[in-house]
Amino acid sequence: QLLALLALEDEPVLGYTAPTPLTQLHLHLQRCGLDYRPPPLPLRVLVTAETLSVTCGSGHDPRRGGLRLLVDDGSVFLSERCGGGALDLQR
Repeated sequence: QLLALLALEDEPVLGYTAPTPLTQLHLHLQRCGLDYRPPPLPLRVLVTAETLSVTCGSGHDPRRGGLRLLVDDGSVFLSERCGGGALDLQR
């Protein structure tokens, strides 16, 4: 019964026709990280996430579109050192 409660299904609505999406993107990453170093700044950024989900879509109407980002257990580490040996990102 619990699974039936959480099951999401499209139910038809009388008199409403849902627009057909032109573009849909679904991206799901597990245990991922991003090492970002902006060129003009002496800064190093490490972003980690246990789970990252990105869903976006667009339809015929340019005013309607959606972007959904879900991050589970995310962390951001900043460091002023950009070269050399290993970094202590916990500090």
